Amino acid sequence: MLNTLARASVDGGVFAAAIWAIARLTPRLSPAARAVLWWLVSVKFLVALLWPAPIPLPLLPAGGAAPAVTAVPAGATAATPGAAPIGTGRPWQPATAVAALWSAGAAILFIAGCRRWRAVARAIAHASAAPEAIHAMTREIAARLRLSRVPDVRLSDAVETPLVAGVLRPAIVVPANRFEHLAADRQRMAVCHELAHIKRRDLSFGAAVAIAERLFFFHPLARLAAREYGFWREAACDAAVIEALGATPHDYGRLLLDLGVSAPRRTLAAAGAPWSFENLKRRIVMLGRSSSPSAGSRVAAAAALTIATIGLVPLTLTARITPPADLPAAPQPPADTAGRDRQARPEAKPQPDDTAFVVFHADGEATMSGSSDDMARARQLRNSGEAMLWFRRRGTEYIVRDQAVMQEAREIWKRVSELGNQQGALGARQGVLGAQQGSLGGRQGELGAQQGALGQQEAALSLRESQLAGREAAADNAPERTSLAQQQVALRAQQRDLARLMHNLETQMQQLQPPMEELARQMTAMSKEMNALGEKMTAATAEAEAKMRDLLDRAIAGGLAQIVR
Repeated sequence: MLNTLARASVDGGVFAAAIWAIARLTPRLSPAARAVLWWLVSVKFLVALLWPAPIPLPLLPAGGAAPAVTAVPAGATAATPGAAPIGTGRPWQPATAVAALWSAGAAILFIAGCRRWRAVARAIAHASAAPEAIHAMTREIAARLRLSRVPDVRLSDAVETPLVAGVLRPAIVVPANRFEHLAADRQRMAVCHELAHIKRRDLSFGAAVAIAERLFFFHPLARLAAREYGFWREAACDAAVIEALGATPHDYGRLLLDLGVSAPRRTLAAAGAPWSFENLKRRIVMLGRSSSPSAGSRVAAAAALTIATIGLVPLTLTARITPPADLPAAPQPPADTAGRDRQARPEAKPQPDDTAFVVFHADGEATMSGSSDDMARARQLRNSGEAMLWFRRRGTEYIVRDQAVMQEAREIWKRVSELGNQQGALGARQGVLGAQQGSLGGRQGELGAQQGALGQQEAALSLRESQLAGREAAADNAPERTSLAQQQVALRAQQRDLARLMHNLETQMQQLQPPMEELARQMTAMSKEMNALGEKMTAATAEAEAKMRDLLDRAIAGGLAQIVR
């Protein structure tokens, strides 16, 4: 299980880095397309975990039809035929503890998610029905969005921001006090945002993201994919509101400021309020970029989504399979006796080439090609700790204890083992790069949060300044107007200070961008290197299989192989 989890972590991390690069190279992608791309990253983690055996593509030169070879510790359970080489070595006992820790962490997160889901369900159950005016408004907006079913709208004191919950029968829940104090146009925008979630089926698609985030809770890129999907999902709904209601980005931005920042609900619910100052700032910035998608952006989105979807399928290059040619042709009987021989006995069918082998070395390592039953059979014939070769050839089982034969077998598979170790080391380096990317992303998140906080202060100062300007215009005496003007001058000085701080943060954010791009470049280069190692592994395996078949034939011909069954 740990091997599968490790492979899925590497595959998912490489895929996440590729999607990050695609998103950077195509800045005109719509929020909806970006949400789908980051959703596919979470799906890739799940596919790699649940579909660990890649689909072989026989594109390399032919190397025989023998089953793939797996090297395993002598005391370990054998791998299934066709499994990729995973290296050699003694069983690592701490792996059990690692698996237990992973299982416990995932279980705790799933239990916590279930509790939060129950809390949302209870909030919906205890919520009161919204007034008819809100229901009428919801029906009118649902008709604009062409929703087939109008969801129920309920008022609750247990929520801080409007949200939609329920996969099968979604319902909109709005905060009882805050929602009633919103202006009518902002109420419409808030409801439209939640209806956009329902139209996009965000709760259903978000379930895959939530599962991947919990199973790969240790992986920084899995968490990054979940955060980016959540952000772009909200940005896509923001764009849908502006398009459906004809709202201005300024008015919608004021709604986001009114809703403020709300703690994220890691459950089957989607909320309209940003969950951090960073996301608040990013969503407000995205509002200024919202426009009708062009034909070029649609083509770029279709190409990116097609490439990403194809990348979900795990593939590996293998050698083309050719029928074995090592069976001698059966001699033909004389013409005058052929008929009598066929009448006397049926023609014998040639035995299929079911070659399988297990090599036990004295140091505790083992190399095998076959099934777990083959490994079990070989163990029955082996004396404790002895070096031995067991193999099956055309239905007959043999054992070889000649040390020269087994040393030659070890040398045959030495190159395959070396390539497997190189793949493992490269995968570890990819994990380190992924952790560095996560660290830089966390730093960018901190800077973004500070920028969001400064943005809120700037907005508050601007609002205060406008209020003072209104009071100054309505003031009846000169001293009051002078005092109000002086307060405005002080506010403008504070705004300039905040602008300088915002500029400094932006400079720091830009300084983090080159190392992030360099890490992405290194990750892409490592992915190419991993693919090259995979091709070398396939070729080396095919060559080793051919040499091993020749070695087995020579052992039989030289009398070194003892028939056991």
